[in-house]
Amino acid sequence: MKKKPEHVEEPIPEPTPEAIPEEPAPEAIEETPIVEDKPKTSKCPTCSKRGQKIYGLHWDEGRKNPVEAYACEKCKTIYFE
Repeated sequence: MKKKPEHVEEPIPEPTPEAIPEEPAPEAIEETPIVEDKPKTSKCPTCSKRGQKIYGLHWDEGRKNPVEAYACEKCKTIYFE
């Protein structure tokens, strides 16, 4: 029969202060201004006025994937982007 080698635990050396690299001081973090979300708009193909996005995705006739829809307030047209 074969003998199993004995497991010997090796002591882990403690890190010395010289071995630990010093991290550079963190630079000042620039705060980004908070921008309020505005509804997306797109130009109406009928009257060229900006229409407001209709919530969610919609299927335009003849397309396989849903698209964003917009509604023009001036001429009451719904169009797809």
